[in-house]
Amino acid sequence: MVSFHVTKRMICESVGHPEHQSLFSRAERLIVILYVYEGMTYEEIGLVIDVQGSEIKAMYASIYNRVAFLTVARPQSKPIHFARYARGLRDQQ
Repeated sequence: MVSFHVTKRMICESVGHPEHQSLFSRAERLIVILYVYEGMTYEEIGLVIDVQGSEIKAMYASIYNRVAFLTVARPQSKPIHFARYARGLRDQQ
């Protein structure tokens, strides 16, 4: 088994990458924005999205695992500036 550490930056780049849009739901992208950029806890995010904090934690774990798989399975493609993408996603709300 390969041990692999996924950083918050890797998560942001993968979730915001145009090629990976279909792999992550809008709610999952919002969770990444709120957790990484806004510094909110799972419980606080749960209040915003109206689900339990434990469900947010499970969703983030799922995101983490998919990003780890994507990173190991494929070489890194050109990174995007996720903060610009996050601002656009917030503006759509």
